[in-house]
Amino acid sequence: METVLLFLSFFVVLLEANVIFNKDDLTRCPPILPRNSNLFAYIDTCFEIVHDEHSWNDARGHCQQHGGDLVVIKDLTKQQFVMNALKYLRWDKKGVWIGGTDGDHEGEWKWVTGEKMTWGYWQHGQGVTQTGFLFAKGTFEDCAQIRVDDSYKWHDFPCSGGPAYHYSSICEYKMPKLLTSSTTITNVETPVPTTMAKTETSAATTLAKIETPAPTVLPNVETPAPTVLPNVETPAPTVLPNVETPAPTLPNVETPAPNKDTSTRMNSNTQGAGIVNKDTVVIG
Repeated sequence: METVLLFLSFFVVLLEANVIFNKDDLTRCPPILPRNSNLFAYIDTCFEIVHDEHSWNDARGHCQQHGGDLVVIKDLTKQQFVMNALKYLRWDKKGVWIGGTDGDHEGEWKWVTGEKMTWGYWQHGQGVTQTGFLFAKGTFEDCAQIRVDDSYKWHDFPCSGGPAYHYSSICEYKMPKLLTSSTTITNVETPVPTTMAKTETSAATTLAKIETPAPTVLPNVETPAPTVLPNVETPAPTVLPNVETPAPTLPNVETPAPNKDTSTRMNSNTQGAGIVNKDTVVIG
């Protein structure tokens, strides 16, 4: 019976680890961090609970060497997550360094990010209400830690001072925003694609449907009939008036009568000549 109860208890712890701590998100943690049971994912950060004990300054140096810093806890939700992680690991160290300090000005607590500490899980008489350590008025208690042996309340302790003040710590790392070839984002909600105007999808490129305007129709303009020249009657060729050409008129010249000498010569030469009339002589 005890064996069964022990098994069930172990099974519940494993179930809580997967549901509460969402171990699947560890792929988003910086690849330099070891993937072991001490690594946890919280929203957009990763927690590494370091078992080795160091002074506050050395613990912070370890975190910074890997690209992070001591954990910053600004609200009860994050505090409870850290407490559950320590419980899940059955943490065997009494003190765990976190990123709070008043080393710059006594009593003015702030985080390693430089932000003022506005919320805390202090034990009564610790931190902002500290009045002294070994009657030294809190002068040397400048660094904050979670006390596992005091219900996970916060206490202020000297940041250094030898092995007596060496404790375990919690480093916090931001998850990278850009993916690398060795990392894969899981359990990330894919945003709904933006709905655009109705589009026609081609083989490779989706373009917004743009209605092609109908070809422009020119107004129905009647083509004028070819111009018809006025019917102009071609005038008949000009006919000159029928003018009778008068016969040439010779002057009426009277032929003088031949004299006797002439007549005698003509009579003697009658061969080859004929008399037409008495008035006219034709010479052969």
